[in-house]
Amino acid sequence: VYDLNISVNDTSNNTNYSIIWVNVTADVSPPEFTNMDNQTIDFGSILGYDINATDPNNLSCFEVNDTTTFQINCTGFLENITALSIATYWLNITVNDTLGYNTSDIIFVNVTDGSAPTFTNINNESLELGVALTQDINATDDVAVDCFTVNDTTNFQINCSGFLENITAL
Repeated sequence: VYDLNISVNDTSNNTNYSIIWVNVTADVSPPEFTNMDNQTIDFGSILGYDINATDPNNLSCFEVNDTTTFQINCTGFLENITALSIATYWLNITVNDTLGYNTSDIIFVNVTDGSAPTFTNINNESLELGVALTQDINATDDVAVDCFTVNDTTNFQINCSGFLENITAL
């Protein structure tokens, strides 16, 4: 505690004073996150997310609990270090200040399949009357192709492996 005698005078040499005290306390508060949002990315994408925090005594470093799949540097840049499967990853992010106080919060990284399959061979067909339609259609997907369908099930059928054929005379 500092006791201070503050005085003031005017041009006529009149003086007034007041005694005040200043109490200095140590900062015992942990850092505070200024942005911590859950993240959703498409399968096959790379996560790159900048997490920020503030503290009057400056930040020291960030940490993440899952160091097998993710890494975070001391400035708060979070990224995956391995390929991510379609899943939800729960991460505990910790930041500490230069005095050793820390705070943690939990976010998730949701990896989804947001991309439609891509046809690799699909062609228009011109057939003579009475000739049967048969076409093997293929597609790829970042995750897996599940099944094919056709809109005209009265005249055509397609199986899950992509074999298209007519079921009535064309």
